[in-house]
Amino acid sequence: MPALPVVNNNTNEVRKDTSPHYHTLSDECFIILQGSLIVEVEGERITINEREFCCFPKGMVHSVVKVFPPNEAIMFRAPSVDDKIYVNK
Repeated sequence: MPALPVVNNNTNEVRKDTSPHYHTLSDECFIILQGSLIVEVEGERITINEREFCCFPKGMVHSVVKVFPPNEAIMFRAPSVDDKIYVNK
């Protein structure tokens, strides 16, 4: 059984990779610990604030559009596979 990757994203900078993408086999989830960010999910922009959770099920097109630093988030994806596919706009 693959391990569950857990990443602590902690930044004072604006996010540089805002390309829409999806995952073919894994679900990607975030818990925002500090700050907020704007995500775009299948064409709709949503603000995720401090102490909120969001989840992108496999196959759902999403991107992080803007990060409001300082920002800290815990990100995890299950299962642990390299399955990120970028979508051309």
